[in-house]
Amino acid sequence: MTFLYLAGLSALLLRNGDTVIRGLGGAVLLLLLLMQVGLGISNVILGLPLPVAVAHNGGAALLLVSLVALNRRLQYRLPARTF
Repeated sequence: MTFLYLAGLSALLLRNGDTVIRGLGGAVLLLLLLMQVGLGISNVILGLPLPVAVAHNGGAALLLVSLVALNRRLQYRLPARTF
């Protein structure tokens, strides 16, 4: 269920949004989501090896951080920064 929701959110952000939101919502969110699914499947297939389980937890933390950053960006509608 989480995969479907986040994949739909990522697709929506890819279609609608400014450049930063498209990058954060589309590229990063979708990449992290696919990484999580791959790590979860490999956990099941390989019998839960510790390095893969730790990587799955780290990926979950990165996914959470990206969603919080996206939420902040959408909530305050911050202008895009140029470096």
